[in-house]
This record gives sequence, structure tokens and C-alpha cells, in this order.
Amino acid sequence: MSKYTGWKCPICECDFNSKDDIVVCPDCGAPHHRVCYKKQNHCSYEQTHGTKEQFTPPAIEIEAAKVKDENLITRCPKCSRPATDNSIFCKSCGYPILMAQDNKNKPPSFSQTYNRILSTKSGIQLKCKKCGYNNAMYTARCYNCSQVFNDELFGVITDELEEYVGDNNSYYLSSFLKIKDKKPTFNFFAALFPPLYFIYRKMYLWALLFFIITLIISGFQILFFYSEISSFTLTDYISMSAIEIIRMFLSFLSLGATLSAGFFANKIYLNKTVKDIKKARLIKQDDIENVDYKKLLKELGGTSISSAIFFVSFVGIVAYMIFNIINK
Repeated sequence: MSKYTGWKCPICECDFNSKDDIVVCPDCGAPHHRVCYKKQNHCSYEQTHGTKEQFTPPAIEIEAAKVKDENLITRCPKCSRPATDNSIFCKSCGYPILMAQDNKNKPPSFSQTYNRILSTKSGIQLKCKKCGYNNAMYTARCYNCSQVFNDELFGVITDELEEYVGDNNSYYLSSFLKIKDKKPTFNFFAALFPPLYFIYRKMYLWALLFFIITLIISGFQILFFYSEISSFTLTDYISMSAIEIIRMFLSFLSLGATLSAGFFANKIYLNKTVKDIKKARLIKQDDIENVDYKKLLKELGGTSISSAIFFVSFVGIVAYMIFNIINK
């Protein structure tokens, strides 16, 4: 499309279109139809050349062009059509186009720096096609220029994942990429404190499951401990061999819970992330005007420090009460 489309020829006063043969005055830049210019043999604004009244492009068209350029953030990665008017979703195919500029030039996180050091030592690196920088394998964005390596992952895009996950998103995006390639991941926080981790990441049903397992293990351990320091003896009710079997079972249960939480926490969190992002898309599509998509992603995802503090406080109070009961 010609940049003069919609302007008027000063001679015939007809609007220019994309198929018109247009020439511009070498002195003031005023556009004319070639036929009209040849017929008149000079610029329509010739008398104003070199004066304050000399032709200048219409201010409205210039401003509109600027606004259009500012709004033309990117092209849809799925259908390649331009996304204008600060679109959140592609108007052609519905693909989510958002936050294209917001996550650029972010300072590298600790995990990005750590992974880069490891990849440098191991020699396994991912070279950025844009700036040539060598990054760690399973890196979502270039450490140097913030270029996205994997725009779409499990049906959602990198910008959505980063906004949803919030804190430590580079670690989780790296873990998600490993899961995509069927590589194992291990979450040490989830392995050490399963209920606390799942509460912190707003996975409350999983937190409840691991809390019940922890209660069972802790309950028997307290019972065994109480029988050793008091007159109450378990051998009056069950045999010693049964007690040893229970102890062994609890050990395996504890180890199994720890390993399961460590190895599967990232996969569980990935499933929740993808599900919630797709849910957020539907909410946004139903009410495009009033829903802040970024805010919605943060509300559904992110972390819950208040829930984690409440859980720790609750456990502390219960432990204190049990300790007092045992010592009486």
C-alpha cells in the first residue's frame, strides 16, 4: 500500500490509491498523479516554494502513521498477519499475541546465570540466531538480547507462561522445555517440603494430599516416640514384628512421597499452568473490554505467600500443642 493512499492530487483533486502512478515534487515533496503533473508541467505549489506556505504533509496523516507504527508490535507467529491496535489475540486466527515488548531487556535471573555457567563448563550451549550469544540448553530467552527461542509450548506462548509463573519463571520455563523433550526434572523445594511447596504455588488439592501423607507418617512417629518415654507400650497391643513392618512401611512411604514430589512437582505445575492460561483466554475472549489479561494471569498463577505463612503457623501451633501433651 502506497503511503500516499487517501491523499488528494492537488491538480485533479482525486484520492490516490495503491495502483496510481505517483510522482513527487523534488522541491517540496508534494505528490501528483504523473499524468496530471505532465499536463501542468510543474508543481501545483510552485509559487510557495521556499516560503513559509510551502507544502507540508498533512499533520493528521503523519500522526496516524506514527500511531499505526507504534501499535504494530509484531506479527502473529501462527498466521504471520500483523497485530495492530495493541491486540492481545490475533484477529485472524485467534492466536494469543500479547506482552511482546514487556519482557524484553529484563535483567537475567539467578537461575539464568547459573544455567549459563553450567552450560559454559559442559560445552552444551544454545546459540541465539539473532545476536549469536551462547546460552544454556533449555533456555526460553536469550541471556543477551531476550530473543524468544520457543514461542509456543504446550499450546501457550512464552509471554503467557512468564506472566503466569511470576517468580523464578526462567527455572520453570527451562523445566517445561525439558519435560517437552521427555527429560527428567527434580524440584528440591517440593521434595523437602511437599505441602508447603504446593500451597505456595496455589496447588491446594495436591498440598492436602501430601499433608495427609505427612500426618500419617508423623502420627505414627509420635506414637512410637510416646511409647518409648511413657508407661504406654505398643507391644501390649501388637507384636514387635508388626511394629517393625510398620516402621519399614513408613520409611518407604516417606521416601516415596519425597521422591514423587521432587520428580513430579514440575509436571504437575505445568499441567495446572496450561489449564489456567487456557481458562484465562476464555475469560478474556468473553469480556475483552473489561478484563486485564496480565492481571488475570497473575491472579490465577504466581505464588501465595500468605497461604504459606498461614500453613507454617498452623503446623507450628499444632506441633507446640502435641509437644505440651507429651510432656505432661
